[in-house]
Amino acid sequence: MSTDTRALAQVVVLQAKPERTEDLRAALEVVRHHVDDEPGTLQWTLHVSVQDPDTIVIYEVYVDQAAAEAHGLNPGLVAVFPELDSMLRAPLDIRELIVDPAAGARP
Repeated sequence: MSTDTRALAQVVVLQAKPERTEDLRAALEVVRHHVDDEPGTLQWTLHVSVQDPDTIVIYEVYVDQAAAEAHGLNPGLVAVFPELDSMLRAPLDIRELIVDPAAGARP
């Protein structure tokens, strides 16, 4: 487990196979339900691409690296991970970002 205490954001891009998009969305709804019980998760927002409705982008913000790692134990994630590759047409893309306090944040 990391000792980094900076806020961490993640951008997760999931490119679903067209025939599995609804399955993926249903699985992510279960994940979202469990996110409500994660005290270290500040934001978890699902977006759908305007250009490609089979592409889902999730923006996540955690209080620190430990909270992001704890999110990996989310029961919804644990349940969907074994089946995730069969739903995607491209590898899962996760970008980790640190929140730059010098730049400030705007809602």
